[in-house]
Amino acid sequence: MAQAAPFEFRGFYAGVHVGYMDVEADSDGSGGSISGDGLMGGFQAGYNFVTGNFMWGIETDISLTDASPGGAIDVGPTATLRPRIGYAVDDWLLYVTGGIASAQFEDFDAFDGEFGWTLGAGVERMVGDIVGVKLEYRYMRFEDVEQGIVSPLGGSGIDFDMHTVMGGVNFHF
Repeated sequence: MAQAAPFEFRGFYAGVHVGYMDVEADSDGSGGSISGDGLMGGFQAGYNFVTGNFMWGIETDISLTDASPGGAIDVGPTATLRPRIGYAVDDWLLYVTGGIASAQFEDFDAFDGEFGWTLGAGVERMVGDIVGVKLEYRYMRFEDVEQGIVSPLGGSGIDFDMHTVMGGVNFHF
C-alpha cells in the first residue's frame, strides 16, 4: 500500500511553465476558419488545502505566446483564475481544473481583450522537499469576439478554441 504524502502540496506555491498552444479561429458570419500554433510560457501561483488525500485550491497564471491563427490574428497574453481539485498519493498529485480565462487578440494593430472559460487536467510530482514538476493540458474557449476591424475571416463574432500542453516547476512554501 502506498504511503500518502499530500501534506507536501498544502499551502502557497509559485512557479514557471512552458508549453505549446494550438489556436483555431472560426467566424460566425462567413463560416471560415484559420488556425495557428506556437510556444507559450509564463508564471503561476496558487494555494492548496488538503484533507486526507484530497486537495482543493485555487491557481492563477499568466502566459505569453507567439501563436497566430492564419498569421493574421496574434494571441497576446492569456491569464486564468481556476479552482483545482485533486487526489494525492505518495509524491503524486492528480487534479482537474477549470475557471475563467482572459486573452488579448491583436488584428492589424487593434487590441481586444476578451473573457472566456477554461477546463483541464494535470499531474504534479514532488521531486524535492519544496520542488514539484507538473504536466498539464488545458482547453480555453472565447466566444463571439467582436473584432471591430477587418479580419481575414470577414465580419465579427469570431470564436477562438485554444488547446495548451505545458510543463512546469512549482516551488511549495
